[in-house]
Amino acid sequence: MKKYKVGMVGVGRGTAYGHIFSNHPDTEVVALCDMNTEALEKNGKDFNLSDNCLFEKYEDLAASDVDIIVLGTPIPFHADQTVMALEAGKHVLCEVTA
Repeated sequence: MKKYKVGMVGVGRGTAYGHIFSNHPDTEVVALCDMNTEALEKNGKDFNLSDNCLFEKYEDLAASDVDIIVLGTPIPFHADQTVMALEAGKHVLCEVTA
């Protein structure tokens, strides 16, 4: 069985789930997204991700080859980000009700 590729948005709150996905045999964290470049780079190192797996623009993450997007962004963004991910054919795990 293939591993599902997980991309997480909002590295402060969103990466709290990252270690769960990293330790699960059916998933792997392959991408992170955040507007804060410093936090993005720090968390990218924590997950051993190369620079091309770190996204500052959500649209770029949604267009990437991840299977699942975990939303840990501020609540007002969840509805639009969920719709964009679903339209891109991704599974979405939204931290709160959109």
